[in-house]
Amino acid sequence: LFVAYVEGNDGVNGPYNCGARWTLQYGVTVKPDGSFVKKNDKPISNAKAKKWSVYHIKKRVIPFFKHFDERKLSDEEIYMTAMFMYNVGGEQVTGYNLKGVKVGKASKYFEAIQAGRSESYCINCMTGFRKSAGRRANGLLKRHWVTGAIGLGIIDVDNVKDLRPCHFYVTKNFGNY
Repeated sequence: LFVAYVEGNDGVNGPYNCGARWTLQYGVTVKPDGSFVKKNDKPISNAKAKKWSVYHIKKRVIPFFKHFDERKLSDEEIYMTAMFMYNVGGEQVTGYNLKGVKVGKASKYFEAIQAGRSESYCINCMTGFRKSAGRRANGLLKRHWVTGAIGLGIIDVDNVKDLRPCHFYVTKNFGNY
């Protein structure tokens, strides 16, 4: 559940606009029925948001791993890739839709990880995703740095729970982490 935890629990009082979509706790933007969270949706409990985020991971993240077929991914690469797809979408990363149909160009990240490039190189490819609703969003770059730190093993799965996710977006000093 660390994938969703990095998103934080903003939205406990109801949906907020993250810049591109209406969002609930743990980065939930899509309900289990496939509909998007809307501005006027009622608040949900953290427990329900966790349940929805797990559903999202199972139905909208894990299925895209079938496209990573060039080599076996390390645990850190799996964590990093899952977090990245949770945030930007499996379609954006792989170029395939949920039905497995090619719908666009694969991301540089996907190409790099498929080619077995170093984790550092792959993380640099991730940082190209820094726009939200067409505008530069420095918070996304910071979020990708955290994802990269997890991919490099600097932050491990066990200590993610000790971090303050909302501070990823506002900190000016990553030495704090």
